[in-house]
Amino acid sequence: MIETLTTTELESERLPIEISFAEDGDDAVVLVASNGDRFRVARRSLVNASSFFRTMLGLPQPTSSESDPIVMSEDAETVAYLCKHMSAHALPPIASLQQADKLLRAADKFDMPNLLSVVHYLLSYPPEPTFHIHRHVLASRFGWGDMAQEEAMACLNAPLDTSEAARCSASDHNAAFIVPLLALRQSRSDAFNAALAAMRTRVTLPFAQFSTKPVLSSRTADDRDVAACNHEAGVVFFWRLRYDFTSRPGGQFVIDEEYVQWPEWAKFEAAALDQPCAERLKERLRKVVESLPSDLKLPVKEMVARENVAA
Repeated sequence: MIETLTTTELESERLPIEISFAEDGDDAVVLVASNGDRFRVARRSLVNASSFFRTMLGLPQPTSSESDPIVMSEDAETVAYLCKHMSAHALPPIASLQQADKLLRAADKFDMPNLLSVVHYLLSYPPEPTFHIHRHVLASRFGWGDMAQEEAMACLNAPLDTSEAARCSASDHNAAFIVPLLALRQSRSDAFNAALAAMRTRVTLPFAQFSTKPVLSSRTADDRDVAACNHEAGVVFFWRLRYDFTSRPGGQFVIDEEYVQWPEWAKFEAAALDQPCAERLKERLRKVVESLPSDLKLPVKEMVARENVAA
């Protein structure tokens, strides 16, 4: 009878390996990964790259030819990457955001600011460009404000990936960054829906700053616009607009006027919109989107401080 081993069983059956990043004659330190793999690194490399190891190795050491191994909780892939960085070896591309997450946690844990900067740079060319929620979480956790905001807007301009959100929320710390993002999706949708409702009443929407409070107007152009928006074809168009905005509350599709390709817009334009009215409506929609809330409410620094305290 032939027995088949699972991948996990094969991994557990594999004997630990030892890889050296130290030159012959170097004063070396052995780092042991969670699976037992051993990595020899020159002491000076550890000291130069990490203040954590600099402090640890600055303590009195036993008199022996080699220090006791340092057992680490990180997996072999992460420890190997750390060793390559500390030893100034060429770094391979980051294969996944999960790997980037592990590296960032390790770099933060061992106080390796240079590695944090390297991973930040590598994430500018992400291995998984569509996983915006995960990239937003990583950027927010480490205080990369521009990247966090960019990824937040990318999340808003795409349908919500519920599986990615659930996967990222598995960690309590990650959930703290995701909840404000989900709340922002809802608040933008609510504000946009209020704006569309206002367009169907006798109001003028301010251009400089959007407000859901109606402002009475006596301009005859407004009367024509309101009549158009309440036309049967206009009702159908606005329903489609609300539906799509709920899925993509970033609203870039509105700013780019993608809706003019919709059959609902074509029928609306043919039945109720003259050219000036159509242009005013496009302008109003654009101004509304540009003035919707974009603040994630919880500052990045505050969230990082909370996570550090919790850890």
